[in-house]
Amino acid sequence: MSLLTSFSLALLLALLTNVANARLISKFGNCPELNNYYINRAVNLVGPYGLNSHNAYTRSRSPQGQPGDPGTPGGPADLPLRRPFAEPQRVAGGNLTEADRDTSFDDSEDNGLVAGVDFSTTNVQVTGVDEPDIIKTDGRRVFTVSGNTFSVVQVLEGGKTGRRVGQLKLPTAPRDMLIQGDFLLALGDVSSYRRPVHLRYKTDPSYGEEATVVYQIHVRGGTPRLVSTLYLEGRYIKSREVDGVVRLVLRFNPLSSIWLYYPTRGVQPSQTKKWNREIIQYSRPGNWLPTYRLQRNGREQFGVYATCNDIYHSQNVFAGFNLLTVVTLPIAGFLEPSSSASIMSDAKTVYATKKSMFVTTSERRFDDVPTNSARWGSNYQTAIHHFALSDAGASYVASGAVTGSVINQFAMHEMHDTFFIATTDGATWWSRRDLSRSKVTAFLPNRDTRQLVKIGEVGNLGVGERIFSVRYIGETAYVVTFRQVDPLYIIDLSNPRAMRVTGELKIPGFSSYLHPVGAGRLLGVGQEATLTGRTTGAKVSLFDVSDKTNPRELSAWKLSGSYSDAQWDHRAFLYWRRERVAVMPVNVYSSSQRFTGAIVLNVSESTITERGRVTHNTTGLNWWDWWSRSIKRNAIIGKEYLWSMSNTLLQVNNLNKLNEVEAQVPIA
Repeated sequence: MSLLTSFSLALLLALLTNVANARLISKFGNCPELNNYYINRAVNLVGPYGLNSHNAYTRSRSPQGQPGDPGTPGGPADLPLRRPFAEPQRVAGGNLTEADRDTSFDDSEDNGLVAGVDFSTTNVQVTGVDEPDIIKTDGRRVFTVSGNTFSVVQVLEGGKTGRRVGQLKLPTAPRDMLIQGDFLLALGDVSSYRRPVHLRYKTDPSYGEEATVVYQIHVRGGTPRLVSTLYLEGRYIKSREVDGVVRLVLRFNPLSSIWLYYPTRGVQPSQTKKWNREIIQYSRPGNWLPTYRLQRNGREQFGVYATCNDIYHSQNVFAGFNLLTVVTLPIAGFLEPSSSASIMSDAKTVYATKKSMFVTTSERRFDDVPTNSARWGSNYQTAIHHFALSDAGASYVASGAVTGSVINQFAMHEMHDTFFIATTDGATWWSRRDLSRSKVTAFLPNRDTRQLVKIGEVGNLGVGERIFSVRYIGETAYVVTFRQVDPLYIIDLSNPRAMRVTGELKIPGFSSYLHPVGAGRLLGVGQEATLTGRTTGAKVSLFDVSDKTNPRELSAWKLSGSYSDAQWDHRAFLYWRRERVAVMPVNVYSSSQRFTGAIVLNVSESTITERGRVTHNTTGLNWWDWWSRSIKRNAIIGKEYLWSMSNTLLQVNNLNKLNEVEAQVPIA
């Protein structure tokens, strides 16, 4: 694990204690300033075998077979003494024309169907902020990605059946996708990206870099067409969409494209160290910036998607080499990455509203505690970066930090400009777990100093335990911690400077996902457990939280030996309010029983009962085919038809006759 994956300890402590009122974060003024900043820090870490840093890596190779002159800067690479300086541009080259920018062929129309009434949508954290998924629907069509196959299925007979009308094999397998009208963006990763020639190091053999790939697909008359392919150098973290505008969060390591040397066969360590230092010293700004390639109509455009004066950094303390960037793209428009906001940091967990985005990185530190300490490896810190979202794109607002680690996006919340985050301090995975405890911290942004300023905290939650789930509803936070039993805490956030725990419930097991199912009711998806903390199978609990001082578990459904993907991926959970049913994938695979499918639960005001189960013809299949038929997602179309998706199949069942299969449509 990296010693320095986001901010250095010194900067984190400065942010935690708000040391000095001076601005800690600022932009680079120009490209020479950025270039010198990177060079001055990288060159001191370079040794005979590459880069001596836990926070960064370069590729290394043997100079064997490249005689070179040891006195030439760059050694075998024969770098020129001075490299020509070029200001990196967003559009640096290519042959795209104005006609290629035309997106007027979008002919999508309102089909009159209402999301949430006539069909279900992806289960998201914040209403109005869509999240990418492997299945999307507009009520009249269903779109899926399975492997590298994109399928279009036409909905027939009001949702009772369907027919695959189009399919597209993509060059690589996307992770998920977003939709607007007849356009979709399929998002994923590739490892074969080639930097534009003018932005490569001369030493780079160009074996391929890590990049995010965005496939823009247009569907007309059921036929999908790949319109554009956009490669963005760096790792795809997460994305969010509001009103057809997508924000992608990317992490770029500029050192990953640099090849250094190691000593071998007569080449001394002192020589490779000299060459390696020269390679770094003769870099230019474009070597440190993330690049892109946009391909459309057989032509392409390339450049950088973050320019020198887009990037914020710490003035006083080096925060690492990685670059966190929020890129804004239209789903149905021209995919030029013309707007971005960047800060030198890592990126891991993303929370977004319609107007704000928060990106955090939790890290485990080993350098400041001795190895024989009971707290060895337990000193977590979390850096927080706040971006404002508008029609013009994303803009950096402020950064802050808090002790502890973040479980997932649901640990974060924004209300009335105040940011809340739930974290666990201490050795949450070690034997000395009695040292762990959790808290909720409140911050306000100071736009003048670029700091998130701590204004309140409520702590000592679940001593000896860690957070398993969080849900914020208005001015209330619900926090579940677990070690042997499941304390559900209710926290009043109405006064962020004086937050307080108003109620607590302890029951066996834990909930790893919480979902509101009506006024004063909360559904928890997790695991049942013994009194000693041993998990025994999937559990769904119905909580009465109408009295915030006295939460109660009203009912529970349990299945021994099972688990559900909804425990760790909220998109796998479906709640259809119209019928008051919850649907989630469930798998049981043991010596005594075997089941893979979906469970449909009735949720009343006071009880949970099983309505039925759905499977995708798994009887007699070998283990690989059995796994391929496990249900990943569920959707409701036509108000009463349950569409379940596995890796190879869409299946339709009537919610009132779950044991009968209405239709099956192959998707892969």
